[in-house]
Amino acid sequence: MVVLGSRWRALWRASARFIVAAACVVPAHVSAATLEIPVELKAAQKASQLRQPTIAIGILQPLVARYPKIADYTSWLLATSQFDAERYADAPKTLEPVFAQSPASPLIWRAALLAAKAYQQSGNAHAAVEILRQHYAKLPQPQGDLAMATAFAEIG
Repeated sequence: MVVLGSRWRALWRASARFIVAAACVVPAHVSAATLEIPVELKAAQKASQLRQPTIAIGILQPLVARYPKIADYTSWLLATSQFDAERYADAPKTLEPVFAQSPASPLIWRAALLAAKAYQQSGNAHAAVEILRQHYAKLPQPQGDLAMATAFAEIG
């Protein structure tokens, strides 16, 4: 057994008190709502994963306005569900908050590829090329070049 000197014992007790005090203070300033993912968002993610887009759309539409700090994520998830439900014309409009966010959203490349696919499915390959050109620098490769080539091939 190691015997600690009184100085070390006092230091250990002080650090233990600090840790306990910090644990008690942090929750007082941060609400539980900011620490947890909303239940509705979890349900929408699950519905999207289970390929139930109409359920996900119904859950996500009010969440886009309710949670503006994560509007890029909720908009992208809603647009993905709209694409899965074959509502191709709605998906690019839904992605506008992702493109408008400043600083740029980390989902911008996913949104650009999804918008291009939606434009192509709705027969608007010119718009697909335009959205890919606008965000070309953010697109991962070779997915970006493949999406651009596919859109150009549809134009003819």
